[in-house]
Amino acid sequence: MKSRPAAHRVAKLTGKARLLTLSHLDQRTLAARRMAEIIGAIEADLGGSDQLSESARQLITHAAVLGAYIESVGAQFIADGEVDVSSYTAAINTQRRLLATLGLERRPGYHTGSEYLAGKQRPGEGIDLDAAQRAYDDAFRAPARRRLAEDAAP
Repeated sequence: MKSRPAAHRVAKLTGKARLLTLSHLDQRTLAARRMAEIIGAIEADLGGSDQLSESARQLITHAAVLGAYIESVGAQFIADGEVDVSSYTAAINTQRRLLATLGLERRPGYHTGSEYLAGKQRPGEGIDLDAAQRAYDDAFRAPARRRLAEDAAP
């Protein structure tokens, strides 16, 4: 009787095979944080996540995983001088093709004025009207008062 491959035996022993996703990872790790930074930067370059299709989001995630891997391998090469050049360059070329598919040029996000202002305001912060009035007075009224005082002086 032929023995089954090890991968098949594991699936048989553990029951249903479960697919792991990136959300299963500890998001506090440096690699996970870096990948999230890359995803955010690429999404911003492409006009914001609300402007992207699911296909584009998938490509962005794959490019970000490769980006984190490429950075890690590059750092390892600098640290000890050893790297599998073929897998390193294959990862770089694959990431380049993914990014080229997404587009390498920045695209502006489309927002209304109120959305822009809401993004500028920090959560929990209101507009300090007194500070705004003081800034206005300093910028516009104080110079006018000085000019009036200079004109009135004999």
